[in-house]
Amino acid sequence: MRYAADHKQATRRRIVEAAAAVFKRRGQAAAGVDEVMREAGLTAGGFYAHFPSKDALFAEAIGESLQATSVVSGRTAEAGLGAEHLRAMAAKYLSGAHCRTIEKGCPMPPLLADLARASPNARVAFAKLVRERLDELMPHFRDAGVTWPDAPWAMLALFVGGVALARAMPDEAAAERIVVACRRMFDDVLRSSSVSSRRSRAKPPALTPQKKSRKPKSRRSDTLSARRSTP
Repeated sequence: MRYAADHKQATRRRIVEAAAAVFKRRGQAAAGVDEVMREAGLTAGGFYAHFPSKDALFAEAIGESLQATSVVSGRTAEAGLGAEHLRAMAAKYLSGAHCRTIEKGCPMPPLLADLARASPNARVAFAKLVRERLDELMPHFRDAGVTWPDAPWAMLALFVGGVALARAMPDEAAAERIVVACRRMFDDVLRSSSVSSRRSRAKPPALTPQKKSRKPKSRRSDTLSARRSTP
């Protein structure tokens, strides 16, 4: 049976998409190749025609999943600019809906522990993708008055850690409390940075001290000086 020219590429994409869902649901260590191929609707025997190992699949799956996730991005036009964009992103990421949709959500909260144990190549590829996403956000931070270059990394740690902790809670009330607290902290940072930025722009320029002018000598002092100099 002959397949279309793009059949192999399409099959590979099916495997990657299935792997992203399975890995996020079960974790990289617990998920096997057989389970991934079942999720993709394929037989396990065809796996090695596409990937040399499960680690290679994991590296590609998390990269594809991160690129497909628009929840952490500086290019979402409908979210506005500057602080407006960042607050909209926080509301979407730090939400009960995101906490409940593990398979379709950001891959970082469920898979960071697996990434820490992944191959160096997988970690390098992941770090590159994350850095690209955060570089997109830096103009929004500057517009919001936040000039610290590592601010996007601090934001990401708050977001990912907040969602991971919320998902570990036994009830939705506790999870909601955590994501709301994270949103409030992030909003406080943006608000205080905006106030500081406005104050620094409104600060009047420093006055330069004026030189004191010498008082002209009186005629009397000139006359006394002339008499003293006369022999």
